Amino acid sequence: MGTADVSGVYEVAIGARDAAPLVGYYLQQGYRVAQQGTLDAEAADRAYGHRSALASTRLAHGGAAHGLVRVMAWAEPAGDGLGLSPLRVVGSRWTSIVTADVLNVANHVEDARTAQLPIASSGPWWDMVVPRTAPPAPFAAPAVGVREMAVLQPLTRQVFFERFHYAVPRYGAIDEACLLKTSEACHFGLVCVSDTNDVLRFYDDTLGLLRTRDNAQRTAEGSTAARGLFDLAPGEGFWVTAFDDPRSSADWQAAIPGRLYVIRFAPDRHHDDRRWAAGPGQLGMSLYTFRSRDLGVTRDRIVAGGATGVSAIAPNEFGEPSLRFTAPDGYAHGLVQRRDWAAQ
Repeated sequence: MGTADVSGVYEVAIGARDAAPLVGYYLQQGYRVAQQGTLDAEAADRAYGHRSALASTRLAHGGAAHGLVRVMAWAEPAGDGLGLSPLRVVGSRWTSIVTADVLNVANHVEDARTAQLPIASSGPWWDMVVPRTAPPAPFAAPAVGVREMAVLQPLTRQVFFERFHYAVPRYGAIDEACLLKTSEACHFGLVCVSDTNDVLRFYDDTLGLLRTRDNAQRTAEGSTAARGLFDLAPGEGFWVTAFDDPRSSADWQAAIPGRLYVIRFAPDRHHDDRRWAAGPGQLGMSLYTFRSRDLGVTRDRIVAGGATGVSAIAPNEFGEPSLRFTAPDGYAHGLVQRRDWAAQ
C-alpha cells in the first residue's frame, strides 16, 4: 500500500522551441494558464541536467489535482524527442484523456492530414474494459466499453477515450465547453521490455504508489484496442501494471487520476529503444513529475531504492523545491515539493 508521501503523476512536461502553439493546442482541450516561470542556462542545468535558458508555462484543467501540463520552451533543445515514433517503442510516453466525443477528435485528425500536418493515429478502437457480470448482448442491451484512439504529433502523444454506458465518477472531469470536449490527463503511459516485473517495484515499494493492477495480460486476440494501439502481431501480447496515487482505490469506480500505466513486453523480439529521446531538454513529452510532501525524505528513499542520476534539490522555474532522477526502468522523472495536494 502507498505511504501517501508522494502523489500520483502530477504533470507531463513537454519540450518545445516556441510555447505559444502548444499552449494554444491545450487551451482547446479545456486547459488554462496557471503559472509561468523562467530559468537561466545555469539554473536549468542544475534542475534538469540540460544547459539552456528555459521558459515554462504550467497549464491546469478545472480543479483537477493531477493531469497538469508543463510546456517547457528551451532556447536550445537537446534534440527532437520521440516525434512520431510508435507507442510501443521503449522510451515511449503518452497521456490518456477522457472525451465526450472521440469521433470529433478523429475528425480533427483527418482535417490535420488534409492540411498536410505531421500526424499519426490509430483507431478509434472498441474495447470492453469494464468488469462484466454477463456476456455482451449485441443489439439487445447497451454496449458497455470504450472507444479509444492514439493521436501522435511531433510534440504530443495522446490516447483519447470515450466511455459508453458506464462511469467512473472521479476519474476525468470533461469540459464540455472546449473544442475537443476533453478532461485532464487521467493516466500516463510508459513502455519497457523485461522478462520480469521486478524493475517496476520501485514505483510502489520506493515511491509509495498504490499498485491497482498487477501484470494483467492483453493479447492481440483478446483486445482489438491493444492490437491496434500497439501494433501487435498474431499471438503477441503484453502485460499492464498500474500504479495509482496512494489516496486512490483498488475499487475501479472509486479511482482518481494520476495513474501510471507501465506496458511491459517480453524480450522475444527487437524493440527500438528511444529512452534517450524522452528526457529533460528534449522536444515533446520528456518528463513526468510527482509531488512530494517532504522532498528531502523522498530523495533519501529513492536513492536507497535504486534511482540513478538523482540531482540535488533546487528551485524549478516556478520557485518550487524540485529534483530529477532516473528510475530503475530507465525513465527520467521529476519530483516537486507541494504540500497543497488535497485528494481529488
